[in-house]
Amino acid sequence: GYMFMNVRGGSWFIDRPYELQKAALNKWINNTVDKRLVVLDIGTGSNTPGVVRWPAENIIMQHRSGTLIRINLYDSEVPKEIQNKSISINDDISEFMRGVFDIN
Repeated sequence: GYMFMNVRGGSWFIDRPYELQKAALNKWINNTVDKRLVVLDIGTGSNTPGVVRWPAENIIMQHRSGTLIRINLYDSEVPKEIQNKSISINDDISEFMRGVFDIN
């Protein structure tokens, strides 16, 4: 039969294939506590916030020198707890990238 990954179904998400990568990412993040860190969040909306959006925000909440840059046309807001550590860009991602990289 058909097999699929990266599926959200109600309150569950198939995350087993990513457990090793998650552990490696957490280890790396913990090793950056005394360094500057930028989390670039491009286009993640509110449909499945527990996958990227909330984890990115939590990293910034816990990281003393972290900055979140969120680019999203409709969902660029950040929680008030990290507004002073965030840059919220309400723009079309393709337009933004064209401006950054001077692409016509």
